Amino acid sequence: GGSLVAILPWTTLTWGRILDDTSEASVSGASGLDADCCAAIAQIRPWRHELALYRDGEQVWVGPIIQMTTPPGGFEITARDLSAWWDHRLIHDTHNFIQTDLATIFQAFFEDAMAPDDSPGIVLQTSLCGIVGAKRVLASQHQLAGLALRDLTNTGIDWTALGRTVLAGGLVVPAQAIGTFTDGHFTVPPTPILSGEQQTNSPTVRGAGGGASGDRYAATATNFPAASLDGLLESVETVSTITDYGSARQAASTQLALRKTVVQVESCKLAPNAPFPI
Repeated sequence: GGSLVAILPWTTLTWGRILDDTSEASVSGASGLDADCCAAIAQIRPWRHELALYRDGEQVWVGPIIQMTTPPGGFEITARDLSAWWDHRLIHDTHNFIQTDLATIFQAFFEDAMAPDDSPGIVLQTSLCGIVGAKRVLASQHQLAGLALRDLTNTGIDWTALGRTVLAGGLVVPAQAIGTFTDGHFTVPPTPILSGEQQTNSPTVRGAGGGASGDRYAATATNFPAASLDGLLESVETVSTITDYGSARQAASTQLALRKTVVQVESCKLAPNAPFPI
């Protein structure tokens, strides 16, 4: 987020955006770089510098550089989006939340983690998700913020990094159509795979230890009518960080929504001239 160090003459680059996790980007260039470019690359350091990618004049991705290979023989840089900082920051204070909206808990953990040094310049925008839960983290546990924040996604909050902003809460993705894709819009047409391995219409989520003696929290969501042609497909997942029934119920509902029909898409590459915005 500071001053520009260099515009790199790249040969290949990749970037992505992921829901509820940290995305990654990479850029590489061939050998034979001029002296000014080599000098600029030589001063780049992991975490001190960021990689920013632009498409059609707009920044589509930014995050700290994690690893790099320098000339001679070309260069290669790997970076992660700004949420990568959470895996290198502790929860410094003790927090004890009871029946609190998950977005409020998320905000508190984020502010705690970034308080000692906010130089990464992450902007968090939260919206109440309407799902309440209980969460207790002790300063003496020395828990990394990344673990604590990802645990919250198990019980109903979503987040994603969009440039310097992280959006978190009950995210609603706009469903308006942007057009019709045809094979001509792809360098490699998509290959859809209908997968039954992870399919379930009756998921159970166990919390507070996973169902051992003395555990209290478990919930099942079901979408199995008597006339179902698929048959009953049950699953069980243990999320030890869930400590209340409401969170277990929401987690089971999320599993049902994600896994009652599983469609995977592999080897999909959009052509550069496809008439769709990023």
